[in-house]
Amino acid sequence: MSSLSFSKSLIVFFLLLATNIRAEEAAYLHSVVMDIEGFKDKADAMHIMTHTSKFSIFPLSHHNATFIQTPQVQGGDAVSSLIGALIAVSLINSHQSKESDAAAKFNADLSSILQTMDISEEFNAVLQQKLAEHFAHTQFEVENALSRNTLNQAGLLVRIKQNYILTFENRLYFDSKLQSLCFETSPRLWLKDKVKPAYLSEVKYVSNPIMSEDKGLLKTNWTQNNGERLKQSIRDGLQASVEMFINDFLDPAWKTGPETAVREMAMINTNTGKIDKHPLLVLSETPDRIAGRMFAYDAAQLISAPKSQIAH
Repeated sequence: MSSLSFSKSLIVFFLLLATNIRAEEAAYLHSVVMDIEGFKDKADAMHIMTHTSKFSIFPLSHHNATFIQTPQVQGGDAVSSLIGALIAVSLINSHQSKESDAAAKFNADLSSILQTMDISEEFNAVLQQKLAEHFAHTQFEVENALSRNTLNQAGLLVRIKQNYILTFENRLYFDSKLQSLCFETSPRLWLKDKVKPAYLSEVKYVSNPIMSEDKGLLKTNWTQNNGERLKQSIRDGLQASVEMFINDFLDPAWKTGPETAVREMAMINTNTGKIDKHPLLVLSETPDRIAGRMFAYDAAQLISAPKSQIAH
Protein backbone atom coordinates (compact mmCIF):
# COMPACT_ATOMS: atom_id res chain seq x y z
CA MET A 1 0.00 0.00 0.00
CA SER A 2 1.36 3.44 -0.92
CA SER A 3 1.95 6.04 1.75
CA LEU A 4 -0.80 8.22 0.18
CA SER A 5 -3.34 5.40 0.33
CA PHE A 6 -2.34 4.61 3.89
CA SER A 7 -2.77 8.27 4.89
CA LYS A 8 -6.23 8.39 3.30
CA SER A 9 -7.22 5.19 5.11
CA LEU A 10 -5.98 6.63 8.39
CA ILE A 11 -7.98 9.84 7.88
CA VAL A 12 -11.13 7.86 7.10
CA PHE A 13 -10.55 5.73 10.21
CA PHE A 14 -10.33 8.76 12.52
CA LEU A 15 -13.36 10.39 10.87
CA LEU A 16 -15.38 7.22 11.45
CA LEU A 17 -14.08 7.04 15.01
CA ALA A 18 -15.08 10.65 15.67
CA THR A 19 -18.52 10.06 14.15
CA ASN A 20 -19.02 6.95 16.27
CA ILE A 21 -18.03 8.79 19.44
CA ARG A 22 -20.45 11.61 18.61
CA ALA A 23 -23.24 9.07 18.21
CA GLU A 24 -22.36 7.42 21.53
CA GLU A 25 -22.19 10.80 23.24
CA ALA A 26 -25.60 11.76 21.87
CA ALA A 27 -27.05 8.55 23.27
CA TYR A 28 -25.41 9.01 26.67
CA LEU A 29 -27.58 10.89 29.14
CA HIS A 30 -25.19 13.30 30.84
CA SER A 31 -26.72 16.75 30.41
CA VAL A 32 -29.05 18.94 32.40
CA VAL A 33 -32.44 18.73 30.71
CA MET A 34 -33.55 22.21 31.74
CA ASP A 35 -32.47 25.69 30.76
CA ILE A 36 -29.51 26.30 33.06
CA GLU A 37 -30.07 30.05 33.40
CA GLY A 38 -33.67 29.46 34.40
CA PHE A 39 -32.52 26.76 36.77
CA LYS A 40 -30.09 29.17 38.45
CA ASP A 41 -32.95 31.58 39.12
CA LYS A 42 -35.20 28.86 40.53
CA ALA A 43 -32.62 27.10 42.70
CA ASP A 44 -32.82 29.24 45.83
CA ALA A 45 -32.00 26.21 48.02
CA MET A 46 -30.24 22.94 47.29
CA HIS A 47 -29.53 19.90 49.41
CA ILE A 48 -26.19 18.18 48.76
CA MET A 49 -25.52 14.64 49.89
CA THR A 50 -22.12 12.94 49.59
CA HIS A 51 -20.84 9.50 50.44
CA THR A 52 -17.20 8.43 50.28
CA SER A 53 -16.45 4.72 50.31
CA LYS A 54 -13.92 3.47 52.83
CA PHE A 55 -10.47 3.56 51.25
CA SER A 56 -8.63 0.25 51.42
CA ILE A 57 -6.02 -1.74 49.56
CA PHE A 58 -6.64 -5.43 49.26
CA PRO A 59 -3.80 -7.96 49.07
CA LEU A 60 -2.05 -7.52 45.76
CA SER A 61 -1.76 -11.22 45.09
CA HIS A 62 -4.90 -13.25 44.42
CA HIS A 63 -3.24 -16.44 43.16
CA ASN A 64 -5.40 -19.31 42.07
CA ALA A 65 -4.69 -22.63 43.75
CA THR A 66 -1.33 -23.94 42.53
CA PHE A 67 -1.10 -27.59 41.57
CA ILE A 68 2.30 -29.21 41.20
CA GLN A 69 2.61 -32.23 38.95
CA THR A 70 5.47 -34.33 40.32
CA PRO A 71 7.38 -35.89 37.41
CA GLN A 72 7.34 -39.67 37.49
CA VAL A 73 10.93 -40.81 37.00
CA GLN A 74 11.33 -44.51 36.38
CA GLY A 75 13.06 -46.08 39.33
CA GLY A 76 12.71 -42.88 41.36
CA ASP A 77 11.78 -42.76 45.04
CA ALA A 78 8.05 -41.96 45.27
CA VAL A 79 8.41 -40.72 48.86
CA SER A 80 11.20 -38.30 47.90
CA SER A 81 9.10 -37.00 45.03
CA LEU A 82 6.18 -36.41 47.38
CA ILE A 83 8.40 -34.61 49.91
CA GLY A 84 9.75 -32.40 47.11
CA ALA A 85 6.21 -31.50 46.07
CA LEU A 86 5.22 -30.67 49.64
CA ILE A 87 8.27 -28.42 50.07
CA ALA A 88 7.39 -26.60 46.81
CA VAL A 89 3.80 -26.05 47.99
CA SER A 90 5.11 -24.80 51.35
CA LEU A 91 7.39 -22.28 49.62
CA ILE A 92 4.49 -20.97 47.51
CA ASN A 93 2.22 -20.66 50.56
CA SER A 94 5.00 -18.89 52.45
CA HIS A 95 5.41 -16.42 49.57
CA GLN A 96 1.68 -15.74 49.48
CA SER A 97 1.60 -15.27 53.25
CA LYS A 98 4.41 -12.70 53.09
CA GLU A 99 2.56 -10.80 50.35
CA SER A 100 -0.62 -10.82 52.44
CA ASP A 101 1.27 -9.60 55.52
CA ALA A 102 2.87 -6.80 53.48
CA ALA A 103 -0.54 -5.79 52.11
CA ALA A 104 -2.01 -5.78 55.62
CA LYS A 105 0.79 -3.52 56.87
CA PHE A 106 0.29 -1.21 53.88
CA ASN A 107 -3.42 -1.05 54.68
CA ALA A 108 -2.65 -0.18 58.29
CA ASP A 109 -0.21 2.56 57.24
CA LEU A 110 -2.81 4.02 54.87
CA SER A 111 -5.51 3.97 57.55
CA SER A 112 -3.22 5.77 59.97
CA ILE A 113 -2.41 8.46 57.38
CA LEU A 114 -6.02 8.96 56.37
CA GLN A 115 -7.11 9.48 59.97
CA THR A 116 -5.34 12.83 59.71
CA MET A 117 -7.71 14.07 56.98
CA ASP A 118 -11.47 13.98 56.38
CA ILE A 119 -11.91 13.30 52.68
CA SER A 120 -15.65 13.91 52.69
CA GLU A 121 -15.32 17.24 54.48
CA GLU A 122 -12.57 18.41 52.12
CA PHE A 123 -14.62 17.33 49.08
CA ASN A 124 -17.68 19.16 50.42
CA ALA A 125 -15.68 22.33 51.04
CA VAL A 126 -14.31 22.40 47.47
CA LEU A 127 -17.76 21.61 46.06
CA GLN A 128 -19.52 24.34 48.04
CA GLN A 129 -16.88 26.90 47.08
CA LYS A 130 -17.20 26.15 43.37
CA LEU A 131 -21.00 26.03 43.39
CA ALA A 132 -21.22 29.29 45.34
CA GLU A 133 -19.22 31.02 42.60
CA HIS A 134 -22.01 30.19 40.11
CA PHE A 135 -25.09 30.12 42.35
CA ALA A 136 -24.67 33.35 44.30
CA HIS A 137 -28.24 33.41 45.67
CA THR A 138 -28.57 29.72 46.52
CA GLN A 139 -28.45 28.30 50.03
CA PHE A 140 -26.64 24.96 50.25
CA GLU A 141 -27.25 22.34 52.90
CA VAL A 142 -24.58 19.61 52.92
CA GLU A 143 -25.00 16.16 54.43
CA ASN A 144 -22.57 13.23 54.63
CA ALA A 145 -24.50 10.04 53.92
CA LEU A 146 -23.45 7.06 56.01
CA SER A 147 -24.46 4.59 53.30
CA ARG A 148 -24.40 4.80 49.51
CA ASN A 149 -27.96 3.38 49.58
CA THR A 150 -29.08 6.70 51.06
CA LEU A 151 -28.29 8.35 47.73
CA ASN A 152 -30.99 6.34 45.94
CA GLN A 153 -33.92 8.42 44.78
CA ALA A 154 -36.58 6.35 46.56
CA GLY A 155 -35.22 7.55 49.89
CA LEU A 156 -34.61 11.09 48.69
CA LEU A 157 -38.26 11.61 47.78
CA VAL A 158 -39.22 10.99 51.39
CA ARG A 159 -36.37 12.63 53.28
CA ILE A 160 -35.54 15.85 51.42
CA LYS A 161 -37.72 18.97 51.37
CA GLN A 162 -35.84 21.04 48.81
CA ASN A 163 -36.77 20.75 45.14
CA TYR A 164 -33.19 20.18 43.98
CA ILE A 165 -30.94 17.48 45.39
CA LEU A 166 -27.32 16.92 44.36
CA THR A 167 -25.74 13.61 45.31
CA PHE A 168 -22.11 12.48 44.96
CA GLU A 169 -20.87 8.95 45.48
CA ASN A 170 -17.08 9.03 45.86
CA ARG A 171 -14.62 6.16 45.46
CA LEU A 172 -10.88 6.14 46.04
CA TYR A 173 -8.45 3.40 45.00
CA PHE A 174 -5.08 2.60 43.46
CA ASP A 175 -4.62 1.08 40.04
CA SER A 176 -3.66 -2.60 40.14
CA LYS A 177 0.05 -1.75 39.85
CA LEU A 178 -0.02 0.77 42.73
CA GLN A 179 1.49 3.42 40.46
CA SER A 180 -1.44 5.88 40.36
CA LEU A 181 -4.20 6.94 42.71
CA CYS A 182 -7.72 7.17 41.25
CA PHE A 183 -10.56 9.34 42.56
CA GLU A 184 -14.05 8.79 41.13
CA THR A 185 -17.33 10.54 41.81
CA SER A 186 -20.84 10.05 40.44
CA PRO A 187 -22.76 13.36 40.47
CA ARG A 188 -26.56 13.26 40.16
CA LEU A 189 -29.08 16.12 40.18
CA TRP A 190 -32.50 14.99 41.36
CA LEU A 191 -35.77 16.89 41.18
CA LYS A 192 -37.99 16.23 44.16
CA ASP A 193 -40.87 14.63 42.30
CA LYS A 194 -38.87 12.80 39.63
CA VAL A 195 -37.58 9.23 39.91
CA LYS A 196 -34.77 9.62 37.34
CA PRO A 197 -32.02 12.25 37.69
CA ALA A 198 -32.18 15.38 35.54
CA TYR A 199 -28.39 15.27 35.30
CA LEU A 200 -25.88 12.48 35.74
CA SER A 201 -22.23 11.93 35.00
CA GLU A 202 -19.24 9.81 35.96
CA VAL A 203 -16.02 11.68 36.77
CA LYS A 204 -12.56 10.18 37.26
CA TYR A 205 -9.16 11.63 38.16
CA VAL A 206 -5.95 9.63 37.73
CA SER A 207 -2.88 10.97 39.55
CA ASN A 208 0.55 11.32 37.98
CA PRO A 209 2.16 7.87 38.21
CA ILE A 210 5.19 6.73 40.16
CA MET A 211 7.33 5.09 37.50
CA SER A 212 8.51 1.93 39.21
CA GLU A 213 7.72 -1.78 39.16
CA ASP A 214 9.09 -2.32 42.68
CA LYS A 215 6.02 -2.84 44.91
CA GLY A 216 7.99 -2.10 48.08
CA LEU A 217 9.28 1.20 46.68
CA LEU A 218 5.81 2.14 45.47
CA LYS A 219 4.28 1.56 48.90
CA THR A 220 7.02 3.62 50.51
CA ASN A 221 6.41 6.49 48.07
CA TRP A 222 2.75 6.61 49.06
CA THR A 223 3.27 6.41 52.82
CA GLN A 224 6.54 8.23 53.57
CA ASN A 225 6.54 11.69 55.20
CA ASN A 226 3.18 10.93 56.81
CA GLY A 227 1.65 10.15 53.42
CA GLU A 228 2.49 13.51 51.85
CA ARG A 229 2.19 12.20 48.27
CA LEU A 230 -0.98 10.26 49.05
CA LYS A 231 -2.76 13.23 50.64
CA GLN A 232 -1.69 15.65 47.91
CA SER A 233 -2.91 13.24 45.19
CA ILE A 234 -6.27 12.94 46.96
CA ARG A 235 -6.62 16.73 47.19
CA ASP A 236 -5.64 17.14 43.53
CA GLY A 237 -8.27 14.55 42.67
CA LEU A 238 -10.98 16.32 44.67
CA GLN A 239 -10.19 19.65 43.02
CA ALA A 240 -10.00 18.33 39.45
CA SER A 241 -13.13 16.18 39.79
CA VAL A 242 -15.22 19.07 41.12
CA GLU A 243 -13.96 21.36 38.37
CA MET A 244 -14.84 18.81 35.66
CA PHE A 245 -18.29 18.37 37.17
CA ILE A 246 -18.89 22.13 37.34
CA ASN A 247 -17.79 22.58 33.71
CA ASP A 248 -19.98 19.73 32.50
CA PHE A 249 -22.90 20.85 34.65
CA LEU A 250 -22.90 24.52 33.71
CA ASP A 251 -21.00 25.06 30.45
CA PRO A 252 -22.66 23.60 27.31
CA ALA A 253 -19.65 24.60 25.17
CA TRP A 254 -17.29 22.57 27.35
CA LYS A 255 -19.28 19.38 26.71
CA THR A 256 -18.27 19.09 23.07
CA GLY A 257 -14.60 20.07 22.78
CA PRO A 258 -12.78 20.52 19.45
CA GLU A 259 -14.53 18.61 16.69
CA THR A 260 -11.48 16.60 15.59
CA ALA A 261 -9.74 16.12 18.95
CA VAL A 262 -10.14 12.37 19.32
CA ARG A 263 -7.35 10.45 21.04
CA GLU A 264 -6.87 7.00 22.46
CA MET A 265 -6.45 6.59 26.22
CA ALA A 266 -4.45 3.67 27.60
CA MET A 267 -5.83 2.61 30.99
CA ILE A 268 -4.93 -0.20 33.36
CA ASN A 269 -7.91 -2.51 33.76
CA THR A 270 -8.35 -2.73 37.54
CA ASN A 271 -9.76 -6.26 37.23
CA THR A 272 -7.16 -7.83 34.93
CA GLY A 273 -4.15 -5.53 35.39
CA LYS A 274 -3.80 -5.36 31.61
CA ILE A 275 -3.69 -2.22 29.46
CA ASP A 276 -6.97 -1.40 27.71
CA LYS A 277 -7.29 1.34 25.08
CA HIS A 278 -10.40 3.53 24.81
CA PRO A 279 -11.50 6.46 22.60
CA LEU A 280 -11.16 9.85 24.30
CA LEU A 281 -12.98 13.00 23.19
CA VAL A 282 -10.61 15.77 24.30
CA LEU A 283 -12.20 18.69 26.19
CA SER A 284 -9.14 20.46 27.59
CA GLU A 285 -5.43 19.88 28.06
CA THR A 286 -2.33 21.31 29.73
CA PRO A 287 1.34 20.48 29.05
CA ASP A 288 1.19 17.42 31.32
CA ARG A 289 -2.50 16.47 31.66
CA ILE A 290 -5.50 15.89 29.44
CA ALA A 291 -9.23 15.96 30.23
CA GLY A 292 -12.00 14.55 28.14
CA ARG A 293 -14.91 12.16 27.78
CA MET A 294 -13.72 8.57 27.61
CA PHE A 295 -15.92 5.85 26.15
CA ALA A 296 -15.28 2.48 27.77
CA TYR A 297 -17.28 -0.58 28.76
CA ASP A 298 -20.48 0.77 27.15
CA ALA A 299 -20.42 3.98 29.19
CA ALA A 300 -18.97 7.47 29.02
CA GLN A 301 -16.86 9.00 31.75
CA LEU A 302 -15.28 12.40 32.26
CA ILE A 303 -11.63 11.81 32.99
CA SER A 304 -8.48 13.78 33.83
CA ALA A 305 -5.29 11.76 33.36
CA PRO A 306 -1.57 12.27 32.76
CA LYS A 307 -0.61 12.66 29.12
CA SER A 308 1.65 9.66 29.57
CA GLN A 309 -1.51 7.55 29.29
CA ILE A 310 -2.27 8.74 25.77
CA ALA A 311 -1.69 5.76 23.47
CA HIS A 312 0.95 6.17 20.79
